[in-house]
Amino acid sequence: MEPKKKKEFAKLRIKLAKDKLESAQILFKAGKYRDAVSRAYYAMFYAAKAVLIFKKEEPKTHQGIGLLWRKYFVKTGIVDKNYSKMLSVVQEARTDADYREEVKINKKDAQDAVEKAEIFVKKMDELLKTI
Repeated sequence: MEPKKKKEFAKLRIKLAKDKLESAQILFKAGKYRDAVSRAYYAMFYAAKAVLIFKKEEPKTHQGIGLLWRKYFVKTGIVDKNYSKMLSVVQEARTDADYREEVKINKKDAQDAVEKAEIFVKKMDELLKTI
């Protein structure tokens, strides 16, 4: 993919990340904690994909996103490993929220996911400006 197209795709993905983040915030305020967690994860998902577009690999799975993102951005020291932990924690919370009915998702869980997503998306948006 040519550099101009990559930049356009990255902008689209970061916009999607911000849209999902806004949805997560709205859902959190409405007390829809499961859905807030899910949208918070997808905000992080699209933000990670936004920066990954500049690498020569396109992840096909959620696990692949995390693995490739850590490979190119954490292991290389571009971002702190705490961002990797945030992504992993919220991804696991999203899996619980979407697929494990017996798991209770409370206000604190949702707030934590939304806050992590806010930090993560902001960092990926800043990173895009340097690429």
